[in-house]
Amino acid sequence: MASVLLLAGVVDARADDDLVGSAARLEAAYPAGSISTRASAESALAAAAQTDQETERRYDTERAECLHRFLVNRCLDGARRRLVVAQRVILRVQVEAHDWQRADDAAGRQQRRAEEGADRERDAAAQASKEREARAAADDRAGDAARRQADSRRQEAEQPANRARFAQRQENHAADQARAGSAQAAATRADNVQKLAEKRDLAAQHAQQVAADRKVNEARREERRKSLAADEQRRTHPPPQDD
Repeated sequence: MASVLLLAGVVDARADDDLVGSAARLEAAYPAGSISTRASAESALAAAAQTDQETERRYDTERAECLHRFLVNRCLDGARRRLVVAQRVILRVQVEAHDWQRADDAAGRQQRRAEEGADRERDAAAQASKEREARAAADDRAGDAARRQADSRRQEAEQPANRARFAQRQENHAADQARAGSAQAAATRADNVQKLAEKRDLAAQHAQQVAADRKVNEARREERRKSLAADEQRRTHPPPQDD
């Protein structure tokens, strides 16, 4: 009986080396807290899967061998205990690797969300800057157009007065000649007065025509200004496109 027990102990020791040895190597390669990169997590999962397969194959072999040994139940119990020890190591490595992967995935998602948020903020700031520049350019163009229009109106308004001053100088000159001349001068003066009167009439008619033309031109410029403003509005705020 003593020899039988000794033999059983020797067999259990050899089985322990085979069944637990691969798990011990896995534990040595990936001790607790050693998984710190995605590459090491993937490598640990691959090693754990291989160790699990080896452990299952060895356990099946030991169970078959136990059926041909003395103290069968003791042999089977030992094999099961070693299997549990090995599986604990395998499970610990798998859980730690999966936990690290989940944490890394969560950190990656958070980083991507932060980058996308920063991109959206940059795009919004760039769009706002473009809109400000477009509005400033439109304001400048509108200011230039208003100044040109004001200059045109001022020049048009001054034209009748200029013409009236010229006519008055002509009339004064004719009067001077009439006073200094003879009868011929008087006749000439009368003729000049008539001509000046006609000129004044023509000047008045011309002034009326200029005023009418000015109103037409102002209306055209206003329509043009509105058209340019509408074009600028469509360019800076295009209508939404259908998807």
